[in-house]
Amino acid sequence: MDTNQHNMESHLFLVRLWLQRGSDASADELWRGQVQHVITGQVGSFDGQSSLMEVLIALTSSGAALAAAEQDTDRLRDAAPGD
Repeated sequence: MDTNQHNMESHLFLVRLWLQRGSDASADELWRGQVQHVITGQVGSFDGQSSLMEVLIALTSSGAALAAAEQDTDRLRDAAPGD
């Protein structure tokens, strides 16, 4: 089995979260973070739950496009006449 193959229905992410506090006691706290797609290495930042979902959608969409491009390249290479 090819160890570089992965299931396109599954994605692996590394997520870092931190709490950003305002400069004074009355300021709201905000959860911020960074997400890295482990397979593609692409990174996105977010500042709240809704933007986290936007980043995840963007990373999985571009990851799928990247994988499709890699498959096309592999097909072309395999179809090329031998040297």
